[in-house]
Amino acid sequence: MSLTQHSYKPDTTKESRSQVATTLDRVGMSEVELPILINEPKGATIKIPARAELYVSLDDPHAKGIHMSRLYLKAKEFFAEYPLSFPSLASLTEAILETHKDLSFSSHVAVSFEYMQEKQALVSEETGYRFYPVTLALTRGPGTKLKYQMDIELVYSSTCPCSAALARQIVKDKFLEKHNGTVSVEEVAKWLSSEEAQSAVPHAQRSKVNLSLEFNEVGAKLDLDHWIDLIEAALATPVQAAVKREDEQEFAKLNGENMMFSEDAARKLKACLDKEAQVSDYQIKVEHLESLHAHNAVVVTSKGL
Repeated sequence: MSLTQHSYKPDTTKESRSQVATTLDRVGMSEVELPILINEPKGATIKIPARAELYVSLDDPHAKGIHMSRLYLKAKEFFAEYPLSFPSLASLTEAILETHKDLSFSSHVAVSFEYMQEKQALVSEETGYRFYPVTLALTRGPGTKLKYQMDIELVYSSTCPCSAALARQIVKDKFLEKHNGTVSVEEVAKWLSSEEAQSAVPHAQRSKVNLSLEFNEVGAKLDLDHWIDLIEAALATPVQAAVKREDEQEFAKLNGENMMFSEDAARKLKACLDKEAQVSDYQIKVEHLESLHAHNAVVVTSKGL
């Protein structure tokens, strides 16, 4: 037996033909573990873990399959060299298509990771950290058509307006039971500072929003801080990292000033995103993880395009 015979390895993908002749939209891999490079706002480039989806279409109806190892190796090469951005993902989708130029006309890459942001406390000088799940996705259609998408999850606090109104009614009734006649300002202030004045409190809960944003055009800079700060400012009650008593008091004040149903939160976000010219379309999913009920209050809405 010759050396050539020993070294030969069959290539089923190339040498076999599909018994059912049809095309497939996406073929590839998900949950691919790869490190990526991220440019921090202060200028440093750091390496963090991520998971990727790597797909190409299978447009040759007779081809048995694709070469998945080519997708993995090309993605590993790109993520090791280029910091994550939409332009770098666009280059990667073009590169993986080139590895399948006889089989595929479109490609899709998505990268999921946790973005870390340092947060200043509300009042005190303390700082802490928050992690935000983010997915960047880029789809390259036939020709040069590109679709840019970013998914991000943010967590905030929501106080129920209905519960607050019911609690105020109980507090009012308690006050009238305690004070039948004319009372001084000092007596009212003393009663308001007592535990009796808090005989009922509204329920609040940790809540989350999942945003899916599509963009008309993108720049070279991946400005995640802009989107995080924009959405948290619209909601007004993002969960906190480092908290001292003065910060907790300020957080209670913010919740009192920004009570909301899930519908209110969704409408705030729609109004915010409708002002962003670079966002061509969006989907918003709001979930209030209720402390009153065992189920969640949910709103899903979109720009409608």
